[in-house]
Amino acid sequence: MRKQHFLAAVGMVSLALAAPGSLDARAYSVRDLFATEGLGKVMVSHDGRWVVFERQMAYRDMARFDMLSEARVLRSRPFRVDLDRPGIAEPLVAGDVLPGTILYSFSPEGTRIAVGRLRGEIWQLGVVTLADGMTRWFDLSPAYDPFANTLAWLSEDRLVTVREPRGQLPWWLRLQHEDARLLPTHWAAVARGAPATVTAIGSGRFGAITSAPPARDLVVLDVATGDEEPLMAGQIGEVQVTPDRRRIIVFAKRVPRPFRSNPAGKVVVPIADRAAALFRLDPGGRWRGCATCMAADAADGRPAATAPHLPASILATGDRIAAVGHRSDGPFDVVRFTRADGVEELAVVKHKRRYSVARINETLTGIDPAVTIPLRHRMPDGASVTSWLYLPPGERWTRPRTADSGLPLVVLPYPGDVFGDTPPVDQAVNAGRFYDNAQLLVARGYAVLLPSMPLLELSPVHPFRFDEQIAAAIDAAVATGYIDPEQLILWGHSYGAYAAAIVATQTDRFRAIIASSGIYDLGTLPGTLTPWSRISPEQGLPIDARAVWITSGQGRMDVLPWEDPARFVANSPLYRAGRIATPMLMIAADRDAAPLQQAEQMFSALAVQDKDAQLLTYWGEGHAIGSPANVEDMYGRIFAWLETCFGKGGASGVARAR
Repeated sequence: MRKQHFLAAVGMVSLALAAPGSLDARAYSVRDLFATEGLGKVMVSHDGRWVVFERQMAYRDMARFDMLSEARVLRSRPFRVDLDRPGIAEPLVAGDVLPGTILYSFSPEGTRIAVGRLRGEIWQLGVVTLADGMTRWFDLSPAYDPFANTLAWLSEDRLVTVREPRGQLPWWLRLQHEDARLLPTHWAAVARGAPATVTAIGSGRFGAITSAPPARDLVVLDVATGDEEPLMAGQIGEVQVTPDRRRIIVFAKRVPRPFRSNPAGKVVVPIADRAAALFRLDPGGRWRGCATCMAADAADGRPAATAPHLPASILATGDRIAAVGHRSDGPFDVVRFTRADGVEELAVVKHKRRYSVARINETLTGIDPAVTIPLRHRMPDGASVTSWLYLPPGERWTRPRTADSGLPLVVLPYPGDVFGDTPPVDQAVNAGRFYDNAQLLVARGYAVLLPSMPLLELSPVHPFRFDEQIAAAIDAAVATGYIDPEQLILWGHSYGAYAAAIVATQTDRFRAIIASSGIYDLGTLPGTLTPWSRISPEQGLPIDARAVWITSGQGRMDVLPWEDPARFVANSPLYRAGRIATPMLMIAADRDAAPLQQAEQMFSALAVQDKDAQLLTYWGEGHAIGSPANVEDMYGRIFAWLETCFGKGGASGVARAR
């Protein structure tokens, strides 16, 4: 019955959200990218009365553009819906029209909810009483970590949270721009001649010289009176509360221990240790600490089922359901309905009725999206996969094929991507994708191919045969009759850039290759710090994480560079640059975790051979270019460069013919 009522509701809403007529259609642009809105966290109170959600405002409305990795905070504005009287959602925080406020969690009975607000360099805790919408702000900076729980409720009036040092933003909210604050002070000190500007880090017997991050406090806050009860201070990473709300479990934040290789040569990485503390509520109402109160057993690493049934739970947001809930009169769904042009509706679906609570991305109304075609084909090993072909908007793709010249094709590879029977959501009109955006490419007259690329077995003597995987998908695309096999482009981002550079050493089938934010020398990656860890090593060095990435992560080398140097040479495009004959455009940034030096080295290897290459360096940017001016510039340069590579009458001729 539940499935039937949900499907009926979906059908009803789908009719209401039918795509706009073709007469109003327009092409997608970079301006539309920055106008894109989204939905963040969607939560239902335990009693089923309240739905709250984070509306992600347009990218263009962010207060700053040098924190793209934390756009979730910069764009967020929370709203609430009272399901006793369902209707259009109201702002959760009355009078607060600026984005920058996120949701933490409901109180146990759902009468209050904790929020965090960013204003300039101040991160502040607030508590909203849902019945009257009143918000109380506290002189307290709660910890924020997208990967850890740092706040929990003890009762309707009290919560426990990890508190940052006064006046300091949580590390996740200053990571991308901490260098802009610290480097000028270091440069000024050098100009004056004092003080010393050294950063010291150590390992082994000298590990202690690496500074520790500032201690954080664990406090219990009475949200009614504002009174704070400090419990402890130290390197606190996470806090949890037991179901009876009489015990607080605190997990330490520690620098990871170095991993070791076992006799079989496999890397052993610690994922947990016994660093934890516990506080219990005594009969007098005081929180008491326990010296040795818990231990983590290794067991077998499998998750334990602790709640066979919950009255309400958040589901992983897929194409439709954002959350489910339960009230005294039955269950309900909170559903996202998305139109082809990117306009979305958030609705509560209950007893075959739909209550619309929010509409977003109405500025995208009328955009003509790419036509998507599934390509089912065989891989070189015989496996059957589905790749996706994106074509410029229009009705001509449903007509019989003609002998007209085909379209230039941009292939967007990413090893490990294996697609299903629906187009990938991260290339939809409303995805807000800043790099290798298929919608922007088709709007300029290019076809786009997203090839399925199952992970390959490592060879110690030659690189992964990405070229063969991509060729299988290209052949399927060419077989449609829509593609010109002589006008092929390859654009890879991040690990996809590594794949694109490898392919450049394996074939000259492509007319042009773009590699953005890539790794080109696997052997040097474990020894390169990130821009933020270089200036603030006390927040954690990426040495172990990089080593894991290179051995058992995407790099999949199985060993470290000094254990088998030849393997790294064979699998690094830099050392195969002599084989590259295709023009290459590389895009890099100085704040990227993929080191700028890697792109500089790859470009230099081509330049010393006088091969056709360009390197674009965007200053102040990270792993994805995010400043509006820089995004406009990047796509403008990409399209101009492709025109040059194709020559007169290339891709632009196709675009004009549409």
